[in-house]
Amino acid sequence: MLAALGLCSAALASERVPTITFVEGSATIVSGGQAYVAATGVRLRQCDIVRTGAQALVQVEREDGSQVVLGPGTRFLFDLPHSGE
Repeated sequence: MLAALGLCSAALASERVPTITFVEGSATIVSGGQAYVAATGVRLRQCDIVRTGAQALVQVEREDGSQVVLGPGTRFLFDLPHSGE
């Protein structure tokens, strides 16, 4: 399943979307009604949810260098602007 998410993510590579740049511990991404293991390099899509485990840390970064660091037990919905930013 993670491979399928990677293929979808590759198609979005030309858009300005956040990318997971660091994962420590257990974390998942809920995208399109499916849950995937969070991994470094995965690009997030509109309305993806990142869930972190009890002892997890996930960093998400945009191309402009801005970062969001999600701590343990977090549920975060990425409501991304459309490509016409």
